[in-house]
Amino acid sequence: MSLIKVLESLGAVFGPPLLPHVFSIFEVGISYSGQTYAEGKKIGWKDGVRALWCILRYNLGR
Repeated sequence: MSLIKVLESLGAVFGPPLLPHVFSIFEVGISYSGQTYAEGKKIGWKDGVRALWCILRYNLGR
């Protein structure tokens, strides 16, 4: 049984001030580059019109 579970069973509360001392939080950088049409991008203006129609129909049409 982990130390966290034992302490929680004894009534300890783990809020934001205590958690950074127990767990290490790492920020990891990411990079992203979308596909080009040559690489197989398959979305166009018609897809945007369809998405707008679905937003209007299902969210505003209630």
